Amino acid sequence: MVGHTGSMYQEFTIPAGAGTYATEIVYVRQSRTAVQPKSFSQVLELVLLIEALPTSCAIEVDVLKPGGDPDTAADWVIAVGSETTTGLKSPLVFYQAGLRVRAKSGGTAGTAKVITSFLY
Repeated sequence: MVGHTGSMYQEFTIPAGAGTYATEIVYVRQSRTAVQPKSFSQVLELVLLIEALPTSCAIEVDVLKPGGDPDTAADWVIAVGSETTTGLKSPLVFYQAGLRVRAKSGGTAGTAKVITSFLY
């Protein structure tokens, strides 16, 4: 199914410890649940609008390895994309079965505000 879009707004609570991740994670991936029975096979494009970002914080985009299990940490390729400034980050082009967006602390606590939009 190509040509469908989606978006979500997320506030990440950034911890003070440098190198630690916010507990909030945005997943853009193949659906395998009864809640979303129409799964999409590939994410074609990802656009980030970063509205707020604590000092030294990075918004990271991870991709699911081919054939990987999205629920297994080792099946993700970490930080294939990393953004450290606010603004529109467009487009990040992928052809993956799953993406996730996380926020990594640079040592300053605060709130990161991100809108994630995708085409599948």
